[in-house]
Amino acid sequence: MKHLEIIAYFKSLNSEDQHHLANHLLEHINATEHSLIAERNSQIAKSGLICPNCQSKHVVGYGKYQNAKRYKCQDCKRTFNSLTGSMAHWIHKKDLLKQYIYFMLQGYSLRKISAELNICLKTSFDWRHKILNSLSQEGDIKLSGVVEADETFFLYSEKGNKNLDGRKARKRGGKAGKKGINKDHVAVLTAYERKSGTFTNSVVCRGRITKKAIEKGLGEKLNKQESILCVDSHKSYEGFAMDNQINVKRIFVRRKEFVIEKIYHIQHVNNIHSNMKYWMFKFHGVSTKYLQNYMNYFTLVKKIGFSIDKAEKAMSILLQHNNVFIKRNNINQQICIT
Repeated sequence: MKHLEIIAYFKSLNSEDQHHLANHLLEHINATEHSLIAERNSQIAKSGLICPNCQSKHVVGYGKYQNAKRYKCQDCKRTFNSLTGSMAHWIHKKDLLKQYIYFMLQGYSLRKISAELNICLKTSFDWRHKILNSLSQEGDIKLSGVVEADETFFLYSEKGNKNLDGRKARKRGGKAGKKGINKDHVAVLTAYERKSGTFTNSVVCRGRITKKAIEKGLGEKLNKQESILCVDSHKSYEGFAMDNQINVKRIFVRRKEFVIEKIYHIQHVNNIHSNMKYWMFKFHGVSTKYLQNYMNYFTLVKKIGFSIDKAEKAMSILLQHNNVFIKRNNINQQICIT
């Protein structure tokens, strides 16, 4: 239901029902920021409270500030609250954050979100990247069992750069300067665990996939002793498996070989790549320096799925991570690959 339809429905109610609904909505709006803090406090209760500045656990209560409980580190003497270092840190209109995340998950453009929430376009852009930056902590993911891995490619983009070096500006949706996979492409490595359905997407290198790039994207996430790695015929995967003593099953698609022993294939990863390319199309090109953020964005959307309480689930995931705050002046300085 669109907001104009909601307004029309509201006008159709009698005066008493209008007052009742308006009061209920105001209570909900006022409770949003408090629920944000409550959700963050529940996450802290699970992981334990640490100082976002020096990582010390010697923390004591230090009163309240703007309705939020305040803490003080006994080691570095810094004060902070439960939202310090999280993606909600320094966001002034926290009461709009939950609705913003809902619109993000619905696939709204930055301009549409800006109009819906009455915030400027730059703020809409900054909030998106502050939120997506909190999804960058994937160190705890461990893939085991039958794990499929394959790469896909996006055209290297310097969208927004006014000082291009070495080439002319390319129109949106352009083509690479040479045929085949080359330095005009960026490789995204996807790994999928069959048992749980967990998958990760990592922007790893420019041009053809290399053994070093596979190590970067998969090395710390793969339980090497308890995994069977299903990959295509690229030699770099074989080299990575040999170096790490991983049981590997290589699929030779050029020989019309799609499944080995009726079990081992990479069709789940191929399906993820197909969905990813279709999903990315609506952004009309993404600068490569932000590409990892959008891979995290896609992962979040797939993780939430078609749940009714999308915003609540996303908020819970986003607030799990510490020290993910990024200043708005540093957003355009992010580096995806080197």
